Amino acid sequence: MKTKPGRYGMKVWAMADVQSHYCSNVQVYLGKQTLVPEKGQGPQVVHDLTAHIRGSGRNITVDNFFTDLKLTTDLLNDKFTLVVGTMRRNKREVPPSMLPDKTDRKSLQSSDLQTTQPWTCTCQSAERR
Repeated sequence: MKTKPGRYGMKVWAMADVQSHYCSNVQVYLGKQTLVPEKGQGPQVVHDLTAHIRGSGRNITVDNFFTDLKLTTDLLNDKFTLVVGTMRRNKREVPPSMLPDKTDRKSLQSSDLQTTQPWTCTCQSAERR
């Protein structure tokens, strides 16, 4: 990132247990391995970190960098009970009906819920200050 003060650093992905607060798996990101830009890095990290607990019926919670519908489908097929994640509004998987209508001031402070098995999408919109 050009705006970062230092261009060097280390990125570490970690999977932690919510009850014990211990890391159960860690992966160090070593940077681009080829000249070709990486596609699907977030879901691949989740698959790598959760490989040792597949079929355990546990819940997985991920950040918006990792979340997409293909990942949630894969994790549910791997016998995880629940996948919870946030999604940015510019993801193509977010239905247009869930996006706030900028012309309607009332919709800028609203909530919406849509369900299509096995997914439930909740949208909360808040006016920026």
